[in-house]
Amino acid sequence: ADDPIRGANVFIVGTVRTNEVDNSSDLADFLQQIRSCYNVTVTDMALQDLSPAGVNVMISEALCYSQRLTRSLAGTVHHKTEGNPFFVKEFLNDLTVENLLVYSFSERTWDWDEELIESRTISDGVAEILTRKLLRLTKDELSGLVMLSCFGSEVSLEVLALVRSSCGNLDIMNTLDYLAKVRLVERSDEKYCFVHDMILHA
Repeated sequence: ADDPIRGANVFIVGTVRTNEVDNSSDLADFLQQIRSCYNVTVTDMALQDLSPAGVNVMISEALCYSQRLTRSLAGTVHHKTEGNPFFVKEFLNDLTVENLLVYSFSERTWDWDEELIESRTISDGVAEILTRKLLRLTKDELSGLVMLSCFGSEVSLEVLALVRSSCGNLDIMNTLDYLAKVRLVERSDEKYCFVHDMILHA
């Protein structure tokens, strides 16, 4: 009988932040093994920061506004974030929390003051935005992030089970689950990790 697998094609897409991987990492070894395989093609694509037009598309779709109406706001956001998609998202979230980007339910429109947005000082890029976001957390939620940061960018559930008894009144699992809901950490079957290294730094 013919082998149904023979001749089949597999297409795999993976992403990684280059500043988190060096030539000595397990991932680098794995990629080298793949490149040495017969009949396997590996294509590297470097993703650059968004252009002002790209940021405008992102904001236009987020606000459900035409690009003509969001172009000026997008220019300001691009200037503040340098087009980093993660920074753009966090900056927009920060604007809504600070009521600098507000949706009017009666008018069904978004309102913003570009002069106030432009005047906001972000001395250390998105790190300052994330710091403000972290300061809005409760004491227990912040303690959960601090504890996670002690292990680096990620920690296994097995290790968490070992340190759980030393957390006092803090229910570390429930705390980390909440932090996952607000997109500060991610949970897989075996570990928790920060969604971005900038959160760990902040």
